[in-house]
Amino acid sequence: MCREIYDLARVTGRTQYNPLEGLHKFLLTKPSENHAHVALDELPALLRAIRVLHQ
Repeated sequence: MCREIYDLARVTGRTQYNPLEGLHKFLLTKPSENHAHVALDELPALLRAIRVLHQ
């Protein structure tokens, strides 16, 4: 988002350059992961177990 703000500032003449340009090449990223999920048929048992824990 910051990169886009600087791009807008450059296009509108508020700055001469975008100091964030090219920075993404050097930032570490991690691969996306799928999160654990509950199957629809397992949901009622999970909700009952949660209720028991919070009583």
